[in-house]
Amino acid sequence: MATLLFLGASVSQLPAIRYARQAGHRIVAVDGDPQAVAFPFCDVAEHVDFTDVERVTEIGSRFGVEGVLAISTDRAVPP
Repeated sequence: MATLLFLGASVSQLPAIRYARQAGHRIVAVDGDPQAVAFPFCDVAEHVDFTDVERVTEIGSRFGVEGVLAISTDRAVPP
């Protein structure tokens, strides 16, 4: 299955993260909160604010991310 990057790992992303993991995907998540509630459900959890495009891009490259999801995180999508 694919390696997916979630921009945010809060309660808003938790259902999608759990669903994607149950479907067999590898989950990478970034969140500015080091105690983000969905981090325990991720294969890789990085304490990085998702507005830091350079660091998020580096994480995506490092873990071979194949898809990026921005669920309930309008702030994560640059103009």
